[in-house]
Amino acid sequence: MTGQPTLRHRLRADLRDSHGQLDAIVSQFDLCRIDGLTAFLSMHAMALDVMDVSDGVLSTETLIGAMRDRAVQDLRRVDAPVAAGPPLPPIQVHHLSIEYVIGGASLGMSVLKERWAQSPQPTVRAMNAYFSASFPRDVWSSFCKRARQIGADDPLSDTVVSDAGAIFDRYIACALASAGQEVLEHA
Repeated sequence: MTGQPTLRHRLRADLRDSHGQLDAIVSQFDLCRIDGLTAFLSMHAMALDVMDVSDGVLSTETLIGAMRDRAVQDLRRVDAPVAAGPPLPPIQVHHLSIEYVIGGASLGMSVLKERWAQSPQPTVRAMNAYFSASFPRDVWSSFCKRARQIGADDPLSDTVVSDAGAIFDRYIACALASAGQEVLEHA
């Protein structure tokens, strides 16, 4: 769709504020400290625990499960529970919305991984299941290719943008709950 607004354009424009808000919260987690890392991992475990793929795309369901399982594995390594977050009902979202949020987040994962790897705390570095995962790199490129083929005004774009917004809202709520837990631990 050369020259025409696409789903990718619309996602960037419509979700810019949500994306910025989530990035601002996540950037406050000190991944070199046990409390910051547990808050970060807890956020992921909470958000992913109640998310299902509405259209049954197995590769996306598998990705969600693998990310959630790795976050929980690291939390269990230090006997940290998944933070009690806001009461969130399960949501079903289109696989493209998950691929947009999760695939896009994987691009920034290398920066977060570098921060985590610099921790002087052996316990933090031992919590390595999440950051040692090799999530499929083709998720993002595949998403981008597909999103460039869908017009911004296509009904599918409405669904994907709405669902991606719901995922961001879910992550923001879970990040705030995790940040609140982190603040309480410092009090």
